[in-house]
Amino acid sequence: MVPGAEQTVPAAADQNSLAGLAATIRARRLTGASMRVLTWNFARHAPEDWQAGEMVARIRAQAPDLVCVTEGYEASLADLPGHTLSSRGAYWSASSEAERKVLLWSKAPWTDVKELPAVEAVSGVVSGVTEGPLGPVRVVGICIPYHMASPYKAEERAKPWSIHMAYLDALGPALHALRESGPPVMVVGDFNQRVPSEWGVHEVRAKFDHTFAHFDIVTRGDVPEIGEPSIDHIAVTRELRLKTLLGLSRFDDKGRLLSDHFGVFAELESGGVQIFD
Repeated sequence: MVPGAEQTVPAAADQNSLAGLAATIRARRLTGASMRVLTWNFARHAPEDWQAGEMVARIRAQAPDLVCVTEGYEASLADLPGHTLSSRGAYWSASSEAERKVLLWSKAPWTDVKELPAVEAVSGVVSGVTEGPLGPVRVVGICIPYHMASPYKAEERAKPWSIHMAYLDALGPALHALRESGPPVMVVGDFNQRVPSEWGVHEVRAKFDHTFAHFDIVTRGDVPEIGEPSIDHIAVTRELRLKTLLGLSRFDDKGRLLSDHFGVFAELESGGVQIFD
């Protein structure tokens, strides 16, 4: 992980007081400030692959403030000037040492980079604070294992959904701790579940809902421009809310497949906290 240079953030007392938070949100609403966030699963395409090149070009065209790439490479976003955190994570088949389960890219430097060892023990996760148009935001980049995930070359295959649930078991307490102090929290990446759920095991869905009970998953439902739900999501605490949402096609202009995932782009604004004048 590569922590960025230090930067000034508002005092903790200001951040944690309701009056200070309300004043900050009111001011940012008046200025029309927004944060542009994009997440895309690169389907393990290396930086030199044409598919990766096209996805990076489409990401650049959205002029994002923050990008999360899952199942990419350490150098997947090397052509974007900015600051990157990454996590190797666990793999369920043969892989290159350069592959990364999660990459977080930001225009601004990362500070307060936190290790989440219980989650990392299951698979990839990264977390840091970045200063964007809406002020400091704690970002957690995740790649929740798919339902058939099983450790590579293990003598016995893991039971369906067991690794997925183990990841959620570790993630829930980590998110709770991050919400209790510091700036607004955003969770972004490959959640490997549609929201709302269309199929699956009740126990798994209950654990998923519990993990994200205090978050608004702003990418729920059919994604505009795509017309279907995503398994890649952006979830935020109450200090943030959705302004615009759109999907980026999984196909290029010739109809060739870029990834088995489409990209998801959201513009966020300050909001969610009720303000009484």
